[in-house]
Amino acid sequence: MIRSPRILMQALVGALVLATLAMPLTVNAQVSGVTLTVNGCDSSNYPDVVCTVTPVNGAGVPLQQLDASAFQVTDGNTVIPGIEAQKIVSPSVKVSTLLLVDFGMIQQGVALQPLKDSAKAILQAAGNNDRLAVLALTGPVQVNTRLDATKEYGFAPASQKRDDMINLINAQSAVGRTPLYDEVCKALLIAAQEHVGTRAVIVLSDGADVQSQVCTASDTISHANKDRTPVFTIGVGPNVKETYLRKLASETGGLYDSAAQLQNVIDVFKRMESALKTEYRVTFHMPAPGNGQLKTVDIKVTQGSDSDVERATFQTPQATRPTFTKVTFTIDGNTVNPKLLPANKTLIVEPTIQSSRPVTSVDYIVGGNTQTENDPPFQLVIPTNDLIGVNKITLRASGEPGNPAALATYDVQVSIDPSTLVTPTPAPAPTLLQRLTTFPGILIVAVFLILLIVLIVLLVLVMRRRSRRNVRYIPETPPTMVGSAIPFQATSVGQSLPDEQAFPTALFNEPAAASPGAAPVEGRAETVMFKPPVAVLEFTNGELSGRHFDIGSTGAELLVVGREPDSGSGAVRVPSQFVSRKHAQIAVEDGKIILTDLNSSSGTKLNGERLPANQPREIHIGDKVDFADVSAVVKPV
Repeated sequence: MIRSPRILMQALVGALVLATLAMPLTVNAQVSGVTLTVNGCDSSNYPDVVCTVTPVNGAGVPLQQLDASAFQVTDGNTVIPGIEAQKIVSPSVKVSTLLLVDFGMIQQGVALQPLKDSAKAILQAAGNNDRLAVLALTGPVQVNTRLDATKEYGFAPASQKRDDMINLINAQSAVGRTPLYDEVCKALLIAAQEHVGTRAVIVLSDGADVQSQVCTASDTISHANKDRTPVFTIGVGPNVKETYLRKLASETGGLYDSAAQLQNVIDVFKRMESALKTEYRVTFHMPAPGNGQLKTVDIKVTQGSDSDVERATFQTPQATRPTFTKVTFTIDGNTVNPKLLPANKTLIVEPTIQSSRPVTSVDYIVGGNTQTENDPPFQLVIPTNDLIGVNKITLRASGEPGNPAALATYDVQVSIDPSTLVTPTPAPAPTLLQRLTTFPGILIVAVFLILLIVLIVLLVLVMRRRSRRNVRYIPETPPTMVGSAIPFQATSVGQSLPDEQAFPTALFNEPAAASPGAAPVEGRAETVMFKPPVAVLEFTNGELSGRHFDIGSTGAELLVVGREPDSGSGAVRVPSQFVSRKHAQIAVEDGKIILTDLNSSSGTKLNGERLPANQPREIHIGDKVDFADVSAVVKPV
């Protein structure tokens, strides 16, 4: 007969707990499925974003063997390519560990001290950020969440209550006949109050159960899987019943090991702790600028046929432009004025940039050409001669590639010091005599050849003089010359032409065949057409300033302009060190004036535009042509 309402209430509560634990469970021995938790995202290096996630299996244990192919990140309906995934063990993860210590040894006292040492080693190895709880199994168990202060300690921060839990372990004694299955069920009830994925139960026991009133061996496994709490078991004592301990660990996502040595216990705990502290850093590159907006992506994890999707939200930083605080110009290690740069030197341009985000490259825009430097300190190395005719250098940097709002530019005025553009005086070429005297053997041969040539010339002149004295000149028609002012004096029939008035042979045809009985005739005139120029090239600066050269006239159909062009009537020698030996040519083709740059080093410009090498370009009256630093104008005749 129950005499007290209080006793009646306790009996009803106990019956309710027994009924709850005795209810059949629909959860399989090993729970399948995947659950993903997004712990947070770092967008400080946007558009690169790093999200920390924890995927766990059906037992609540983080998945251990995942790579980038197991994850997918989508922005709306767009799958973001090229994601990376890195497994980490994060010390910052708070793990909740309940330690169950079974003091019911079959042979009392034999394994007591190793058992205590193992329990204290686990408590000492837990991190200060972790939470700990301890249950000492020394007799009958009330299968509920109420705690007996003499042998049970609820979850508390390890940094604050570790010593109290160690003292509780030290105060226990070995007993016999303990209800292990009931104690495991109680441990699971208490552990279920902690966060899934970071909670676990560690059982130190010989595996023997005596007098459990509520739970069976299969009940403990079913309840662990229902609550998604992994159980790690460590066999203690000389006669360990490993069958139950192994099955309890393997079917709940935990591990089993024996405590033959103290180091085994610590190793098991470290493996358990690393597994529960496993996270993944998923890195991806957003396809669009953020500019301070709130962004949302979906992160999906897949293992086998199981998957889960979790939404991640992060704030993008405001677009910030870098700031060019200074641009330094140096030549031979000395700082120089960019507006008075010397010619024939190598210039180093180096910017100083302030930016809240790393700058990955700097563009230099020089004379319409862009050169990109990708490595800090982003120096531009350039010959100063490449800056002739350039009035500024533009620097461009971005705090976020692809985002125009984060682009910064900086202009620097530059010019070449005119005093450094003096053309050096070339060394005089050695004379023929100097060259011959260098090699005496050649000199002897040369003198012999010269004397031989002189002798031959004298013989020819003598023979021609004798032949002309007997030739009578009979002109048929008055000679005509176009483009020349050489005089012609006609003589009467039968009059001999004086030697000093003989016409140059280059202007006349050979005498026509004489009619029968007529005297030989000398001096039939040939009509020679001299082409007038179509234009003139007049230089406007340099040593040739004011001088002009015919274009297209006889002997000037092709003008070759250069520092050392071939000799001839079409050669235009320009005394400038920046003009190439053969710099450019001007030709007349089908009545058109054609200008071609001959692959010069400093270039040829037509009306300020640099011409491609070896590509002809038609020019007209009034056009300005720059041969490096020497300018000329095409003018009418």
